Amino acid sequence: IRKVVEALLAGPRAPGLARSFPRGVTLGSVQLGDDGVAYVDLRWPDHPDPPAGGSTEEIQRVYSLVDTVVLNVPQASRVVLLWNGVQRETFSGHLDLSRPLVPDRAAAAAR
Repeated sequence: IRKVVEALLAGPRAPGLARSFPRGVTLGSVQLGDDGVAYVDLRWPDHPDPPAGGSTEEIQRVYSLVDTVVLNVPQASRVVLLWNGVQRETFSGHLDLSRPLVPDRAAAAAR
C-alpha cells in the first residue's frame, strides 16, 4: 500500500498529466485490517485541512487514491482516508468520507 500511494502522490511522469494531490502531500501511516480495510493517512505540513476543491476535483482526488490501493493490493477491499491522523466527514464538502470507500470500478474499466 505504501509503495502505490507514494507513487500516486509523487505525481505522473508523463507530461501533460495532472497530479491528484498538491506537491507536499505525503503519506503518514498505513494499516491494513484483517477485514480488508486499508487506513491511509495523508499529511500536508502546515495545512490542517485537505486541499480545497470543487466536487469533480474531490472525486478525482479521493478515488484516485481508493482505486490505486484496492485495484493494486489484493488484500485491500476498502479504504478509510485520514487527514493528519483524523478521519474527516469530507475533504472538500462533496463526498462522505465517514465510512470505508470501495473503488469506482466503472471509472477503472474505462481507463
